[in-house]
Amino acid sequence: ITSRAGAKLIYDVKKYRFSIGTNYRNVYQENFNVTSGQLLSRSFNNILPVANAVFRINQGSNLNIFYNMNAQLPELRQMQPVTDNSDPNNIYIGNPDLKQQYSNNINLNYYFYKGISDINFYGGGNFTNTLDQISNKTYFDSIGRAVSTPVNVDGNYFANIYLGGGVPVFKRLFKIDYNFSASHNNNVGFVNNEKNITQNTSFSPGL
Repeated sequence: ITSRAGAKLIYDVKKYRFSIGTNYRNVYQENFNVTSGQLLSRSFNNILPVANAVFRINQGSNLNIFYNMNAQLPELRQMQPVTDNSDPNNIYIGNPDLKQQYSNNINLNYYFYKGISDINFYGGGNFTNTLDQISNKTYFDSIGRAVSTPVNVDGNYFANIYLGGGVPVFKRLFKIDYNFSASHNNNVGFVNNEKNITQNTSFSPGL
């Protein structure tokens, strides 16, 4: 059962638009195990802020900044305090103490277009930081079986930037389009009870 309510305050003038608000959400989950007769229920409450700023610099130029917070609930299967040994080599154990994970998202983008000369440019980026991310903690027992259980971990984030545009040359005989993007991802997990950090960085130029 999901219940939601929200409110937002908006201020809009010629070149500026600002909005700030919050959303309230309550989620109630219930699961009944017919084998053991066990009832598992959880209730989650969220207050999720959101904000946005738009700067209309001129008719061909705009800057937009956006922020919001998201919450992701653990699945009931992940919270079941029972052992799933359907695969004897990969045993899964639920964690009833799991917390919901929160993500803070910031997005910025800018564009510029000059119609007379047909020059355009765009750029921006975004950053996401996840708190209490739900991740699997895995270890290997004395006979080589993999035993996994979901846990909450911190330190996960993702960031990227991008830009591009186009410039006509030789009196618009042809146009040069260019673009570039870069991203970095940081992911935290546990293997054999040791903290494991995986990082990935990529660059993508284009012409």
